[in-house]
Amino acid sequence: MNESELPQEKYLEIEEVWNAFVQQLQKDALMSGIELKESLFLMKALSEVILKISEELKHIIDSSNGFEKIQTWLYRVDVQENLLKTKLYQNKDDYSIIAELIVKRTLQKIIIRYLHKWNRL
Repeated sequence: MNESELPQEKYLEIEEVWNAFVQQLQKDALMSGIELKESLFLMKALSEVILKISEELKHIIDSSNGFEKIQTWLYRVDVQENLLKTKLYQNKDDYSIIAELIVKRTLQKIIIRYLHKWNRL
């Protein structure tokens, strides 16, 4: 299996990818009016990041303009609206679904940049 065929989570083991992933998540969140603390990224596991961001989303929704901030974040990350609606319809935990879509879409973009940088696409 060559590098371009690795499962998404395996890329997080590459320091360059992990750092770019964290920076991109923080940047997109901040541009949406949401500050993500470094403590969210202590574990280099996709499931942990999704869980922690899901918990953050629960707090954000209760803040002023929380819903609009989350909408802006989804838009910045480029989560497809039909995918979001389908996932939300199928599941009960909205925050986990939103966090998963944001995290996985961000990671997908970082991996594509990484592979392009090293001419592995």
